[in-house]
Amino acid sequence: MDGLLLICPVAEQETLGDKGAHFQVFDKDDILLSRQTKEDRNYFESEGINALQNRRVWERFKEEVLPGLKIADQSFLENDLGQHVSFSFNADALEKPYMKPTLMLTGRQDSIVGYQDLWKIIGIYPRASFVLLDRAGHNLQIEQDILFSETVKEWLNRVTFEMS
Repeated sequence: MDGLLLICPVAEQETLGDKGAHFQVFDKDDILLSRQTKEDRNYFESEGINALQNRRVWERFKEEVLPGLKIADQSFLENDLGQHVSFSFNADALEKPYMKPTLMLTGRQDSIVGYQDLWKIIGIYPRASFVLLDRAGHNLQIEQDILFSETVKEWLNRVTFEMS
């Protein structure tokens, strides 16, 4: 691997409940939400997902996220892949530091995976940038799309430079 990009990653699954981020909605369009189906609205307003609940975020969420949510095997995701399912090994323990360009992007209001536990493992990523975006839940790539794009471009430049 020439680089590592982590978007809203989980670290230390078993401690998340104690250290989860505080979810907060900053921009809520009640008229827009009232026009959605109950199912769509439940997905869009789920705690931790979208700290911005406006038309711009809804349009991207509807195209990029919602179709996957509707066809997902929720039982598998919750019971076999969910946060309460522990690994049989410590997934965050590396034999040696990862010395390639790394970017960890997290949302300040992402109560789904949080962000605080990443500080415990950042030392094993000496080339890591850690970006905590305010006004962003678990869909930070949509809510903070400009910062997301520019930060990922910078990381890609670092990876490309390393490869040349």
